Amino acid sequence: MFFSKASICGLLTLLLGLPMQAQNRWLAEPLQYISPDSVYTWAYAGNDFRQTALLAEPQTAAMRFAAGSNVVAARDELLKQWQTLSAEFNIVGGGDNPLSDPQGIPSAIGTSLAAHLFLLTGEAGYVHFLERTVFNAAGRTLADTTLQAGNADRRSAAEVFMAVPSMIYATTPRRNELYVNLYTNATSTLHLGGQTFTFDQITNMPEDGSVKFRFSNLQHELPLKVHLRLPDWAVYPTERTTEVNMPYAFVDKAPKGLQVFVNGHEVDSVKPDAQGYLCIDRTWQNHDEIYIEFPFTPRFLRRTLPNGTAQRGELALQFGPQVYVVTPAPAADTYFSVNALPTLSTESDEQGNLLLKGYGFSSNKSTPQDAEAARVPYVASPYVSGYKGAVWLPEYGK
Repeated sequence: MFFSKASICGLLTLLLGLPMQAQNRWLAEPLQYISPDSVYTWAYAGNDFRQTALLAEPQTAAMRFAAGSNVVAARDELLKQWQTLSAEFNIVGGGDNPLSDPQGIPSAIGTSLAAHLFLLTGEAGYVHFLERTVFNAAGRTLADTTLQAGNADRRSAAEVFMAVPSMIYATTPRRNELYVNLYTNATSTLHLGGQTFTFDQITNMPEDGSVKFRFSNLQHELPLKVHLRLPDWAVYPTERTTEVNMPYAFVDKAPKGLQVFVNGHEVDSVKPDAQGYLCIDRTWQNHDEIYIEFPFTPRFLRRTLPNGTAQRGELALQFGPQVYVVTPAPAADTYFSVNALPTLSTESDEQGNLLLKGYGFSSNKSTPQDAEAARVPYVASPYVSGYKGAVWLPEYGK
């Protein structure tokens, strides 16, 4: 197993002995996370992140991330460690086999690294990873009722969930910009631009892609740059979203339909900037609103080589930020094709999870064309729900 149990709190100390490596994207001044004490998260259908973590592990303490002088001094070592470990991260934001190996510890290690490197670079790619591990690896670990309380893997996943409120928003040292990193229901008291105000985020993520923000309790006008992260699953793969390489990549085109509105007026050009964010620079008034509609559609991913080239042979399925599992695992003579994406089912499972329905192809006749092969129906469920099955699916032509 690639990841062994290690002290997450002592990770930065362990990294100090690694060789230096240059990085040309360091921010002149690191970003700062908005204090989690100012962010209240909640969920329509039950427990929020903190409550879920504490129900699983009542003694869980939140990981806190800051780019102080010691972290800045170790930034090259942090980057080197990330480059070494990121090649081993799996499709769900954990390590090794996502269905048979523990995911909580690698999830926590990756979270600590990614959270610090984001502050140093402002790169959305690190937050893409944070989103992936929260909604997949850590979430499944906490939902696993077979793990006993106090289990190291369970405790590590709980630490990741406890850290979510601290990673939702970030700002600059001058506190005149706001980075929106994670999309989840939250009511926050922000101290930016010389004012204290309420900033609400309302969404049903990860079930759908609608997100609304509202400014309230402003004393006067507020000049503020708002940076909205554009998730990798919501944009075309040819559009640059990050310089952070991961061992998987989307292979199909994302659907058109990504829209952003300010007070009902559509933003003309919605494309990621050099860091993977959309910046809205304006003077905000009380009750101003931002509305985002992220396109939600099933997408396929492939593993990638170290140079970023996608490898044919296996496909993984993702819907929004969630990876899906085909249940039961397909027969040995079944293959899947990027030409046959599944669709959202009108039904849900007993837990209320959204299901995908699609079809693979029987390779009994060795037919090279999908249209000539017998179709094999399948159902896919969110990985976080705990179902057994297959995450990586055989692709024709491997």
